[in-house]
Amino acid sequence: MTRRTWLGLPLFMAIIAGTSACGDHGTNPTSNNGLLSGQVFEFSTQKPVAGTALAFRANGDQFMATTDANGMYAVTLPNVIPPPAYDLTADGVYIGYMRPIGRARGDLMVDHAGCTARYGVISDIDTGTPLAGATVTLRTKSMVTGADGWYRLDLGCPDADALDFGTTFIYVTRANYADASAVAGRGVQHVVRNDIQIRRK
Repeated sequence: MTRRTWLGLPLFMAIIAGTSACGDHGTNPTSNNGLLSGQVFEFSTQKPVAGTALAFRANGDQFMATTDANGMYAVTLPNVIPPPAYDLTADGVYIGYMRPIGRARGDLMVDHAGCTARYGVISDIDTGTPLAGATVTLRTKSMVTGADGWYRLDLGCPDADALDFGTTFIYVTRANYADASAVAGRGVQHVVRNDIQIRRK
């Protein structure tokens, strides 16, 4: 298991998943042949954010992109299988990590209002295929992934439990896949993208 930390908060690249607790825009931008595209939104308003400097970092490499007037971005990443997990920053602030496999959705969110959420794409660890039908639970939130494997679990703006620094877990179940859990963080603070892969039984 690869461990990542952010502001002293452990984030584990383990086997977790979830789905939307609030409306998503459904733009469904994708990665394909190394070209990753998507849209950046302000989490609390869901409005596109222009002029955001994005950095994708993995294995000592860094790839940059800047959003246009509609919050859209595009970046060319090495077309390797399996792709690495890219650490993401927006204007220098950590916003999560992603695995741009196949036609993975590329939307990202930034937060300026002290909100808390986890979101991303759930995929098969062996094939990279986005997985529908994964049930994910974080605290009292429980959702099911859609056809594109997209999930989003919102915990509030601000999150009333953000000062609870106890270790919090995310749980996932799906037919024909092993049940899994992972540490979401201590207090599950901030809006973070977590792309997670799960394994077939």
